[in-house]
Formats: sequence, C-alpha cells, structure tokens
Amino acid sequence: MRRYDLDWLRVLLFGLLVPYHAAIGFVRYGGNVYGYRNQDIAGEWLEMLIFFSHTWRLPALFMISGVGSWFLLKHGTWRFLKNRMIRLLLSLLVAVLVWNVAHGYYFQLASGNEPGLVSFYRQWLLEPRWGHARHLWFLINLFLYGLLLMLLAPLFRRMGDIGLVKFALGLFGTAVTIELILKPLSYDRPLDYRDFWYIPFFFAGYIAMAQSEQFWTRLARWRWPLLVIGVAMSLAFMPIYAAYPAADAGLLSNGGWLAQGRPYQNTITAIHSVAYSANAVIWCAIVFGFAHHNLNRPSGILLRLNRAVYPVFILHFPIMMVGLYYLREVSWPWGIEWGVLTLGTFIVSYALYFALDQTKVTRPLVGLSLNVPSANA
Repeated sequence: MRRYDLDWLRVLLFGLLVPYHAAIGFVRYGGNVYGYRNQDIAGEWLEMLIFFSHTWRLPALFMISGVGSWFLLKHGTWRFLKNRMIRLLLSLLVAVLVWNVAHGYYFQLASGNEPGLVSFYRQWLLEPRWGHARHLWFLINLFLYGLLLMLLAPLFRRMGDIGLVKFALGLFGTAVTIELILKPLSYDRPLDYRDFWYIPFFFAGYIAMAQSEQFWTRLARWRWPLLVIGVAMSLAFMPIYAAYPAADAGLLSNGGWLAQGRPYQNTITAIHSVAYSANAVIWCAIVFGFAHHNLNRPSGILLRLNRAVYPVFILHFPIMMVGLYYLREVSWPWGIEWGVLTLGTFIVSYALYFALDQTKVTRPLVGLSLNVPSANA
C-alpha cells in the first residue's frame, strides 16, 4: 500500500531546505558559510531558529532516505545499486561540472576577483576540490550509506518488529555514542563527525518500514506529548550555550575542540552531545508521527511534487546563491529580500526542472527516471 504520509514528508522536508539555506545568507556567519551574505541581516533569533531546525532536519532527511531505500531494495540488490549509481552519482557529476559552477564563480566575484568565465571554468575542472560538491555532499553520503545498507539489510530484516520504545532507545544510544566519541576529534569534511552520526538515522528509516502498523499508530498517538518534550528539549539548549564562552559556540556545535587543546569531554560538552542526539530523535519522531496522522491520504498534486523534489534539491542552491549575490546590496528590509530570494529560488528551480523533464535525454541530468510514473506507481 502506498504510504502517502511518507511521500508528503519527503516533499516537505526537502522543501524546507530552500527557506533554510536562504536564511543563512541573512545571519552574521552567513559570509563564513557561503563566501558572502546580505548587507542587512536579521537578529540572533534567526540564528537560533536555524540552529533549532538544523538539529533535526538532516537526521529526518536521512531517515526518509532510508525509507526510500527500503522500497528500492524490495526490488533486488542489483536494481538498488543501479539506481544509486545512475540517480545519485550521475546527477552529482553533472552538478559539479555544470550547476555548482555558478556559486563558485560568484564567490570569486564577491571576493573581489574578476576571472573570465572561461578561465575560471578551466581552473574549476583542473583543480577539483571537495567543496565543488557544495550541498550535494548529501548525495555522496547517501551513496556510501546505501552500499553499507546492502551488506546489513539481511540483518535488519531479521530483526522483525522491535517496538517503538526499543527502536527509539536503539537509535538514541547509537547516535549519542558516535557523538561522544567522534565529535571532539574533527569537523572538517570529508572527516566531519556528522557523516558518521547520520548513519543510524538512515538505517532507522529502513528499519522503521519493517515495523507493524501498531508501531506507526503508536507514534501518531504520542505526537502531542512528544511535541511538548521536543519544545522543552530545544529550549534547554539556550542555557547550555549561555554557559559556554561565546567565542567557542562554534566548537560546541561543530566539534573538533580536541585539536584546540581542550579536554576530550567536559560536563558541558557531554551534556550538549546527549541533548543534541536526544533532540534529533525526538523531533524525528514528532514529524513522522504528525505526518502519519495528518498526511496519509492521496492528493492530486502530490505525484507532481514528489517527482520534482530531487531535481529541485539539486538545482536550488546555485540558483539561490546567484540571487543572493545580486540581492545582498539591495536596500530592502532583510525579511523582504529573504522572501524574494526564497520564492524566486522555488520558481526558477521548478521551471528549470520542468524544462529538463520534457525529454529522456535531459531527465537523468537531474536524477529523474526516464519514464514519468503513473499515479499508482
């Protein structure tokens, strides 16, 4: 039976990326992340909102990707591998060679350099870097997690119905163990501790699909108590950060403090690691619970949105960065600029997706299947 709640959740979680990524261009550290930011920025409240969503948004995205892997693996290991190689790796290669070049070029312009486009592109090709993947590090992780899942899927299938409490405790225990051990060591990609921390969430999505309907019913029934706990957990981060020196807040979030000569763990870092993993697990349960209760029904627009999710995810970031470059000096209130950037990114990304979806030659360039699925697919 088609799980419309999971389709909707996939659409909503990936759709959240556009306003989230746009918001980073309007906070103090946006220039450190993107290379440039808007001239007029928001207050610290937006930074806290970005941090709040970051604690659970990517774990939830990897969980929904694990759900998708469960459906793909039902059709056989070889078909799963072929899908991952074509859909993930081919679209990643095209993005690095074509789409992501735009952000790299405008980053140079914002830095005061004015390289010719041809000479810049030649350098982009001849000096490949990890950062050329930009936001599509997510696809690299998905591919590697998928290879690992192929080995462990038989074990996960034998687990059977483990129940909601055991499922949540197992996910939390694995996530917090990884965070406590790896977070102090490093945070720069390709050795970011979170690349390992996301793995149990991806596996959890796969395991969740093997559970009985009672698992999902109970999750939906507990959604409101979990929401209260989730809000309380998120608010608990404020005194934790207040107790930590402001200059070191980035280390607390990203890890890597061991290289700075700090202790492997102290009371604050240990509490933060436990709270961070617990917050991610609880909010994943919240969004999956509310989705199962409210969204498990068909919709005429869902099929179209679900097909657009992956190509819009690939295309939105370079489009958004070009828009941010031109908007950053406009003397509008930051909220209006953020709204224009978000809406404009959605419109241009969807228009480009629609154009590429018209032929079988261009569809694989943004990870689309060659054939348009029917409503019952």
